Amino acid sequence: MLVILTPLFSFTLFSQSVTIEFDAFLNQKSIQLNPGSADQIEVETLKFYISDLILSQGDEKVAEHNNRFHLIDFDRPESLIIVFDSIGSTFDQIEFSLGVDSLTNESGAFGGALDPTNGMYWTWQSGYINFKVEGVSESCPARKNRFQFHAGGYQAPFKSLRKLNFISDQRELKITLDLDALFTKVNLTEEYEIMSPSKRTLDFLDHLIPCFKML
Repeated sequence: MLVILTPLFSFTLFSQSVTIEFDAFLNQKSIQLNPGSADQIEVETLKFYISDLILSQGDEKVAEHNNRFHLIDFDRPESLIIVFDSIGSTFDQIEFSLGVDSLTNESGAFGGALDPTNGMYWTWQSGYINFKVEGVSESCPARKNRFQFHAGGYQAPFKSLRKLNFISDQRELKITLDLDALFTKVNLTEEYEIMSPSKRTLDFLDHLIPCFKML
């Protein structure tokens, strides 16, 4: 009995969950949607897709999350935490894609995280919105000072899927989006609306991707 129970007990101690939490910062503090404050920039909507989330050790994949697509929606706090259950191996990095891949887009709309009722789907021709941020800024010359950035596109030459990789071996991870840095790079007095796949979308993503950081 001791010979059988000892290795099982050891495995239970070693096999633990891994938790990944997403956060965003604006005006140097954790974001609150529709805050009604006097800040120059207010964000009302912030959503994005992450897909193909994996943990790896060097070049070897350790674990892949059983849900391929996750909609991170800052209006739904429960969506901001993703848990890997029972990871019994060490890892040193986390990888995922921002957005929905071309094959899934070409297959048409789906349910769950990919349900069009989530407000993240254009049409069969344009596909999914990979990243959406909307709000108001006193510096924005648009009607009611509103800005809208809907970044997506899966067909050449406007493929918008981007891969991110972070080095970490911790089992409680936090990935943050620095919106202050984003709006430093995106001049809202000149650029305040993207609503379809375009070269402007790719430029916006070039500014966006470095704003994701691991704490």
